[in-house]
Amino acid sequence: MTAADRAATDPNTGAAAAKVTVWPPECFYWAELDACGWSGRGPLPPGLLAPLAEQLPVELADVHPVAARLDTDRVLICAVPRAALAELDASMLELKPAALPPGTGAGASVNDLNLLVGEFEPAPVRAVRRARHAHFALTLLFCAALLAAGLVRRGVCASAAGAAAARASDEILRSAPEHRDDALARNARAMQAIADAARRVRPPTDASPALAELLKSWPTSVPSKPQSISITPDGISLSVVLDGDAAPLLAAFKPPPGYVIDEPRLSSAGTVTRLSLHLRPSPGGAK
Repeated sequence: MTAADRAATDPNTGAAAAKVTVWPPECFYWAELDACGWSGRGPLPPGLLAPLAEQLPVELADVHPVAARLDTDRVLICAVPRAALAELDASMLELKPAALPPGTGAGASVNDLNLLVGEFEPAPVRAVRRARHAHFALTLLFCAALLAAGLVRRGVCASAAGAAAARASDEILRSAPEHRDDALARNARAMQAIADAARRVRPPTDASPALAELLKSWPTSVPSKPQSISITPDGISLSVVLDGDAAPLLAAFKPPPGYVIDEPRLSSAGTVTRLSLHLRPSPGGAK
């Protein structure tokens, strides 16, 4: 691991209006660690903090680390003293190393090592991200409202069709003569059976309450892209796509009242993680 004190001369001198700044690699602490299954970039996941602390010449609490993938088994760690970040101009949007340290694998790029992420994320970047999440949430809410309206209308139409069939069957039975032949009697009995079946038809399950509770419980503070939502009497199934680790979303998501979450299923393709969740009604809970 290569570590050096920050250069005495401020690299940002004369560039107060710049939005992106670079520092020499000597201003950072560097390390290469086993990926432990992590394939993202940005803030270091909790599982890699302990191995990094063993290689740092300073306390882990005094630095701000980020990581980028080198290959399927290794990640490159870049850390900077928190005190140095506190001195940055508030207009800065990105802080990157000017180059990688000698001997670093070819799989990493300085463009993957922006230090202004996580708790040091600039306010303008955070505002844009929150606005994007709010847009996604409103879009999802609008689609849910359309779906709920469609389900209600479908239930009303099904009830009206069943009632009309029952009235038509009753009218046929009342108007038929008592001396009808066997064929007409069989037809009448068949129509009666259809009418009885129509009366027993239950209206479609109203998914609106469950969907409303799910939207209330959804962690909008964690970036995610919901792909599909299915609500049945047996529970709620949803598929979500995330950039990077799914642990923050799983930690922030709390099932709606009356539901418990089954074991999540994860699949990764590059930096994209697909998360499948199933919420089933808890014993004694309201569906």
